[in-house]
Amino acid sequence: MEILDTKAAVYAYENATKTQTTHSKPDCSFVRKQLSNNCVDAVCACANLKEHTNDSRGGESPYYGETR
Repeated sequence: MEILDTKAAVYAYENATKTQTTHSKPDCSFVRKQLSNNCVDAVCACANLKEHTNDSRGGESPYYGETR
């Protein structure tokens, strides 16, 4: 899940800023900041990853429509 989320976020960032990143080692610090909602369990972390991936892919993630 984290790999898909990171790739989606990098491409969303590139599209928004119109700048290309190094895909072999992108700076993903912006992703960690967005996902740090003080989760204390796996359910919360999973929900955050699904929501962030879906947002990065414009509603076209494999998780779209999942509530858990």
